[in-house]
Amino acid sequence: MGGPRALTRHGHRYLGRLSTGPSPEDYLLPELVGNARHPAVRVDPLTMRLTDIERWSLPNLLAFMDRNAMAHGVETRLPYLDPRLATLALALPPEMLVRDGWTKWPLRHTLAARGGAVPAWRRGKRWFGAPQSLWLQGALKPLVKAFSEDPHPAWGSIADPSDLRRILSAWAVRPPSATWDDQIFEMLSLERFLRVWLPASRSTPS
Repeated sequence: MGGPRALTRHGHRYLGRLSTGPSPEDYLLPELVGNARHPAVRVDPLTMRLTDIERWSLPNLLAFMDRNAMAHGVETRLPYLDPRLATLALALPPEMLVRDGWTKWPLRHTLAARGGAVPAWRRGKRWFGAPQSLWLQGALKPLVKAFSEDPHPAWGSIADPSDLRRILSAWAVRPPSATWDDQIFEMLSLERFLRVWLPASRSTPS
């Protein structure tokens, strides 16, 4: 839970086709897109949760956790991913999980009963976020321009270069938007990865 501001800033991840921003299927070759859709609010709650676990939030969060743990030599434990607990959570009906505007109701209720009322009923989420929108409008903006003008040759095997340029050009003249910035940041991250690990023969800005 994070209130209206959190919904407008981050809710686009769950809006599926209702989102107005670009998505990978807008530029990747058709044979690579497959079923790469974001979890949509229009599907049933169980399908949405399973999709989020299998494809979206959980894989991303586990990647972040593993990277941070390895960087600092820390061995982590993830008790909420115990198969028995995960099975129980997925078996609970939606009306038990969401109540009076609160998500994760059983977890919050249990935490509050054990003395953790303050974190249990805190609406604002706490997370470590990268200011990617600020970066894209600042230090990374020349790299987006260079990417638009001269994508790494490897893009030709996975995407239509004209679609890449169309999306990047459209982003450049739009007002800041979390939906657009998220996608452009992902595209630029892959572009930089390709530049570092698969150097092209022609010279490009570093």
